[in-house]
Amino acid sequence: MGGRRGSVARCAVIATAVSACSGQCEATVTSVLVVALVTPDLRTGILTTFAAALAGMAFGRLVSALDSRTGFYPNWFYFLVEAVAAAALFVVA
Repeated sequence: MGGRRGSVARCAVIATAVSACSGQCEATVTSVLVVALVTPDLRTGILTTFAAALAGMAFGRLVSALDSRTGFYPNWFYFLVEAVAAAALFVVA
């Protein structure tokens, strides 16, 4: 597989391996971002994967808002943070 699709697939394999070895989410994120810094051919896949994850979290907050009324903080605040971060990562990927 080549191009963006291949990068995303390789990134998914690396992220899965790293998360299996690490019990903490922060360590996993840090490890994968370090891989993105030192491996330029994986950078697009890693950024796209992180952007999709953030977009999914933002969408989940939007769906949960339909179920119940929530205040601005924390639901809408994190929705904005996740949506903006996902858009920025999609642009730079």
